Order: sequence, then C-alpha cells, then structure tokens
Amino acid sequence: MYFKVHGIDLEDKEDENYDHVEDAKNEEGNGADPNDNGEQSNNQGTKKKKHRGKTTCSKIHNTEFSDRREVEFFQGQPIGPTTEVVSDLSYFLGTVAKNPSFVTLLYTSWHGVPSKNKEDMWVYANKKFILPKGSEEWVMEKLCDA
Repeated sequence: MYFKVHGIDLEDKEDENYDHVEDAKNEEGNGADPNDNGEQSNNQGTKKKKHRGKTTCSKIHNTEFSDRREVEFFQGQPIGPTTEVVSDLSYFLGTVAKNPSFVTLLYTSWHGVPSKNKEDMWVYANKKFILPKGSEEWVMEKLCDA
C-alpha cells in the first residue's frame, strides 16, 4: 500500500538501456581474452584476482631418503649451503607443523602437543633433510612458530 501511495512501481520492467551483450560476455567466462596481460578494458568483464595458493612443498615431501639435502648450521642458525635450501627447510617445517597427521586441532598451544608428536616431526624432518643434532632446538622453534 505504501509503495502505491508514493508512486513506486515494484513490477519488473526491463531497462531499455540495459546491454544484454555485455551480460552474455560476463556469463561466458568474464568476456576476457586469455592472452590478456591482466589489465581490464572497458569492453571486458571483471577478472578474478590471482593469488598464490597454499604452500604444500610437495616436491620436498616426495623426496626419497637418498635424495636428502644437507643443511649446515652456525651458532644455532641454518646458513646453507644455499639460501634456497634454507628457505625450503623453513617452508617445509611450516607445512609439517600444519599437517593434521602430526598435530591435530585439539591442541591450542605448542606446549600442549605431546613430546611423541614433536619427536615424530623431528624424525620426519630428518628423513627429508640432513640435519645436525644441534639443530633440533631451531627446528622445534620453527615448528612452534608455524
């Protein structure tokens, strides 16, 4: 009743200025050129933003025991042999710490994680990298931070 009194029409009427061609382009995959360099022009629809995705380190998780890479430590910090190996180790430890087969969501604190689980993560890290005995404290710190 209110709408009729104030002259508001609620019936669906097609807008005469509505461009059906643009709408069809958007429904067919954003109307964008797959060879486009990411810039949007006036006659194309919107594009989804690209994002990095989840870090899985599948290459490292799939390595064999014989293909392990050695990591050297100096004063408790990894130094190489290359920065790539050190960064791979850090990324790998982050994925191990978030792996539900090692740590479930039951634990809200690293201190609540049983020692056996921590030891299993240390053994698994040693299966993928050659780590010196003195590096266990650093590895556990990185697992805690992840």
